[in-house]
Amino acid sequence: LLGGDGDDLLDLTLAGTPDTMLANGGAGIDTLRIAANALLTTPALLRIGVRQQVSLSIPAAETGGASLWDFVMSAGASGGARADVVSRVATAIAWCGDALAAADLARGDLTVTIGFDEHRIDVRIAYAGQPILLSASAPTAQELMDDETAAARLAGHLVRRLADRLSVRERGGTTELRFSMDH
Repeated sequence: LLGGDGDDLLDLTLAGTPDTMLANGGAGIDTLRIAANALLTTPALLRIGVRQQVSLSIPAAETGGASLWDFVMSAGASGGARADVVSRVATAIAWCGDALAAADLARGDLTVTIGFDEHRIDVRIAYAGQPILLSASAPTAQELMDDETAAARLAGHLVRRLADRLSVRERGGTTELRFSMDH
């Protein structure tokens, strides 16, 4: 049931059609239920070597508030990732979402993809719009008051300090911010 397509993601492969699974009194459905339940309840220790990936698309204007935070915390908990690392990732993603919305850098949907295994959490934030600046230094207090892009620069600076690896690129109007945190 794991690694069916070789891409190291959690993969549940169905054998047969719904009709054949219902044959013999639904034994195929019961087997599928048992396998799916085992995958969802297996402790993280037994998932070593399994890479999971989840995504959320949300309108860029709605990235403030708890929606991104709740998504990240839920994904991390279901994958058995360390709570302190998941909290750092959630914080960084929330900062980015808030900054992109406040500086009006993103248009349309913002797609957050989180991939994790027992060693690392990888994040990809994709959106149509201008790249967030990953500044080496934080904006001054005066810049935060006077410059409407300063909040985005501050978020970029803070994410840069939190992440173990970080990159941003813009291609064809689509920006991808990628960062990783080890745990």
